[in-house]
Amino acid sequence: MKLVFLILLVGCGSEKAPGSPIGAVTPEIIKPMEQASSDPEKAESQPDAAPPPVETSPAGPVPLKVAGFRPASHVGPSDDSGWPKPVVVVLHGNFDRPEWECDVWGEVAGFYGWTLCPRGVRTPWASRAEDRWTYNGSGAVRREIEASLQALEERYPGRVSRERMVLAGFSLGGILAPDLALADPGKYEFLFLVEGGVKKLDKKKIKSLSRVGVKGVGMAMSAPGRRNLARDATRRLEARGIRAVFVDMKGAGHSYRSDFAVTGMSGLKRLVEPRVVDAGQIE
Repeated sequence: MKLVFLILLVGCGSEKAPGSPIGAVTPEIIKPMEQASSDPEKAESQPDAAPPPVETSPAGPVPLKVAGFRPASHVGPSDDSGWPKPVVVVLHGNFDRPEWECDVWGEVAGFYGWTLCPRGVRTPWASRAEDRWTYNGSGAVRREIEASLQALEERYPGRVSRERMVLAGFSLGGILAPDLALADPGKYEFLFLVEGGVKKLDKKKIKSLSRVGVKGVGMAMSAPGRRNLARDATRRLEARGIRAVFVDMKGAGHSYRSDFAVTGMSGLKRLVEPRVVDAGQIE
């Protein structure tokens, strides 16, 4: 009887309840990472995955958990050498997504450094299924950018530089960018405004930007009125000693033109590396 009872116990121990750590785990129990929820609020409530080694900077938009805020998106530099590298902070527009901006700017700015795209807050004008975002004022954006930079530094220790940072913005993000630069003197050396913010570049604002250490302003505009305003602003910026770069996106509508990966990169190079005329050519 004792022998039979022992065999029964051993047999019971070989059965694995669903979710038990003993034995193999079926694909239905643990989903592959690419099947995980894309909802940032759900993702935020889930345990963090272990950060990747710093040697594997993301080549495409990847979530970045930010303390006190929804997850940002980020893309690593295209060149895995010469650390630490500067950051291009990109603010999206209203009814937009940070992943979309990081997808565009990751190609444009990869030669320069990190691309970091804060999320902001859900826009009340879209359903949760539409997954669209906006920003809740300059003060909140300043705090979110700072928290996002800290999160990036913590995830990639020793590889992130705050020197010569760029603040870029599309539409609403472009409108916010000049005032954000003024609110944090010395934080951003360059601005890059896309389809927004150019109206703010009057003589008074340009003078103030010069005083807080902004050395260059890039502008990429599509609408005829904004393109004309950008050309006028170019003259005012240069008169004040601020480098000005204009990328003409004629015909794009309120969006990026399809060739912006090339023209935007060229514009950013002229902004941050003024002696570069085009890829591989030096003045």
